[in-house]
Amino acid sequence: MGAYLACEGIYRRAASQMSWLLKREVSHSSIQRMVCQVGNRIADGEEAERRSVFEAGEAIPGGKVKADVLFGESDGAWLHLQREKRRSVEVRVGTLYSGKRPLVKNRYRLADKCSLVSLGISGSAWQEQVLKAAHRYYDLEQTWLLICGGDGNQWVRHTFQGFGMQQEFVLDRFHLSRAARRAMGNRHRAHEMVKKLRQQGFPVVHQELMQLIEQASGKEKNEIEAGLSVY
Repeated sequence: MGAYLACEGIYRRAASQMSWLLKREVSHSSIQRMVCQVGNRIADGEEAERRSVFEAGEAIPGGKVKADVLFGESDGAWLHLQREKRRSVEVRVGTLYSGKRPLVKNRYRLADKCSLVSLGISGSAWQEQVLKAAHRYYDLEQTWLLICGGDGNQWVRHTFQGFGMQQEFVLDRFHLSRAARRAMGNRHRAHEMVKKLRQQGFPVVHQELMQLIEQASGKEKNEIEAGLSVY
């Protein structure tokens, strides 16, 4: 119960709520221990399942959601730690969905969404978690294309590489615009380039980018070339 209450807020609030329910004092440190105990049991169960699937070769139960095309997005955020040997840790977030459904004007919701979050694991372990979650939720035998989105980081690009189907990577609009501004050095020109890129495709702007590289020199040239290699 303490771990469940802690999911809804801070430990002190969970301790207050549990104290009221049990009619006896429960400290926030007790809530913390409960969270650690539950978390360790969940982690042990996930590790046992990972070994049975990716080492022993057991089949993953297939999901029931059918989709010809799936969309996958992943990103990460760094959290600062307190009283730990490591000063920070990366939280990885992944989302899969089959499309978007309109709610009201200019607002949409993700259809058939499957999300997961992981803390402080390696890239290969993250790929295994995403693949396992996808198999449990979707009937991947019916899916022929996966469109992946993200910020261009290597681990983001590799998040869905174990799916064994055709994939296309799409750079998200924020990082696309930022890369264009860094390359062009002019917000208006960058906006026009992004507009052409999104509406007509990369071949339309390729020559313009190559001209930028030829005209640039030193650090500026290196930054543009690095941006092209990533984006």
